[in-house]
Amino acid sequence: MMNQRIVTVCGLGQLGQTFATGALKSGLTVEPIRRRDILTDREREALWVCVGEKDLVAFVEQIPSSYLDKCIFVQNGLFMTDIEKYRLQKSTFVQVWFSKKEGTTIDVIGQSIVHGDMSEHVLRIFGELSIPCQAPKDMSFEHAIAQKHAFILAFNLLGYRERPLIETLFDENPARVDDAIKDGCWLSHKRTGIKLGILDQEIIKKGLESLAQYPAGGRHARARIDRAIKNLESSELPITLKTVIEGTMLS
Repeated sequence: MMNQRIVTVCGLGQLGQTFATGALKSGLTVEPIRRRDILTDREREALWVCVGEKDLVAFVEQIPSSYLDKCIFVQNGLFMTDIEKYRLQKSTFVQVWFSKKEGTTIDVIGQSIVHGDMSEHVLRIFGELSIPCQAPKDMSFEHAIAQKHAFILAFNLLGYRERPLIETLFDENPARVDDAIKDGCWLSHKRTGIKLGILDQEIIKKGLESLAQYPAGGRHARARIDRAIKNLESSELPITLKTVIEGTMLS
């Protein structure tokens, strides 16, 4: 019997299920595990880490160092400081630019980005799913992190206090959308150190437009924004950002 090519997918939310499907379509054997399961010692082609931010540290701490070069992290909350702290430099990282909600099809927001030695494997899985993905030579991973972080912050700023449809905001209050994009870029710059000038506001705007039928923000919108401003002085916040946080912006 031929040896099975096994891919382990940790985290069985929408992203984990999506990539498990792509692996199966690629002819691989999928070993699904839940975020609190113990990782067994076995030969694997790849280990996809799709757990939520709050479960990431506990899961990373149980990964044997010999597996780290096979790990593919699908995480919005991983920054370069985290990668260095947990010694994940040999791992591969994906910045996902699509949305998948339970019971819905995949909504592509933009071109997903992969960095690391497992890029070919990732590109193959994305190809099986017909989701655009690239491994850019001209964009640093730090830049990719900052660009996606700015998009997430803009989306959450728009839903910080209430959750109107993105389409409604574009139609009725486009200035508010522009302000959220600028403030998202500013917060991302403060968090990552990436210069404001290289964060592409147009990519963020197109991404938001692709989510026209979605409510702005999400369950964790306020918590995410509050974390982003936690260590910043109130005096340095842009006035447009202050109005959102203080609740003085007109709907």
